Order: sequence, then structure tokens, then C-alpha cells
Amino acid sequence: MLPVIRNLLLRNRSAFSPLSLFARGEVGVAILPGTEFGVAYQERTGASATTVCAHGDPVGTFHDLLTSKYITTDADSKRPLYQIEGTKHYLLSDGTDDWLRALFSITQPWDRVSALRQVSWVANDFIFGGGNVDAGRLSQRTSSPRIAMYDAGTIFELASAASPAIGADAVVVERHNGASSGLGVNNNVLTTGSPGTTAPGGVTLFARQDGGVPANVRLYASIMRAPAMTDAELAAVKAYAATRGGVTLG
Repeated sequence: MLPVIRNLLLRNRSAFSPLSLFARGEVGVAILPGTEFGVAYQERTGASATTVCAHGDPVGTFHDLLTSKYITTDADSKRPLYQIEGTKHYLLSDGTDDWLRALFSITQPWDRVSALRQVSWVANDFIFGGGNVDAGRLSQRTSSPRIAMYDAGTIFELASAASPAIGADAVVVERHNGASSGLGVNNNVLTTGSPGTTAPGGVTLFARQDGGVPANVRLYASIMRAPAMTDAELAAVKAYAATRGGVTLG
């Protein structure tokens, strides 16, 4: 275990910390703006980026300190904005061309828990895409405000009443595990489906793996991890994400 992670774990041992999710070599990525676990920079230069984002600045690199990943884009015009609203910090995509991407290996079963807001809704726009393949997808689908999952198998989606309302903050839970996959919002029971088994090759925030069909979304927090989380971990991560987004889980 890296000394910095060990020291932070000791400091945070009295309560849940996202550090515990990656302390034993687990795979994934964490997008946690406004926390000690991530830093947003204006430059698109990854490890050499130096200008820390303030409110309203474009985000060219997000450094995930939990997994030592740099999530970047390929043009200044495609940078989402860093926003601060009271105690909330979030990345805001414009739904036109904004995206950030990290390439890494991750295989099923894996989970992703995200605090987010669908600012607007356009059928087939991507909230998350894969890194280099159309898998690991969370998209807007069929009719507002429905969301759907896809791993190069069969798209399955939530009913409108079960999906996060437009303009409302919510915690979205995805379990990518072949025929035992699930998708749900807040503390609702996951709707099960079979979106496929293809590995996503990483993650693209707000768009398809090639940067296309981007969604207009606020992202307060997102943790993607393999292997799948235990029930206790999942409950703790949902509560943590809810705090970041000001969400009442119910």
C-alpha cells in the first residue's frame, strides 16, 4: 500500500473513506471534485497540469488521487466547467462537445455509483461511455427522463418513474455483471437486465468513447470499481455520494 494512502486511511479510520475501496489493489476510477481525493486542472496535459480550477474554470485534466489516474480531453473547446454551489463541487458538461476520458483495464463484475443531475435530456446522449469501446454506457434513452445501460449486449433501461427527474440531483447505481446487472436510483431496488459482458476499456465522462453524443450533466461524484462492491461498501458509497450531491436517498 502506498504510504500516502496508508496515512490517509489512518486519518479517516473513524468513518467511511473512499480510500478503503482501493486499498488492496482494486481497479477503477474516482471523480470526486472538491475533496482531498481529486484535483481539477485547467490544462489538458495530465501529469504536467499546474493550474488548479476555481469556480467557472474549464477542466482539462482531473487527477484521481485514489487510483493515480489523469482524466483528460483532446481540445480546449471540449473541457467541462468546474462549478461550486455552496458546499457542492461539480463538473458541468454543456451537452455539445464536452468530455473527459481515462483508458484502463476493468472487467466485470464492476460497479459505479454517481451523484449527478440530468440538466437536460436528449434521447441517446451519453452520461458515461467506455474508454475505447461502446460498453460501460449509461445513456439517456427512449423518452425523458429515462436512463439505460449497455455493455455491447442488449440495452436495458429504467422506467420514467424510476429514472432521475430532469433538474433533480440523484444517486445512480450501476452494477455491470452480465445477466446479473442492475440499474437503480437512490435507495430503490436495482432493476435487473442483461446489457452484455464487454469490458469498457476505461471511461469517458459525459460522452461516447469517441466524444460523440454528449449529455448535459452535472457530476458531483462518481466511483467506478472492480470487483463489485459488497453490500456494506455499496451502502457506504451511496451515502457518501449523496452527501457530495446534497441528495436525500429516502
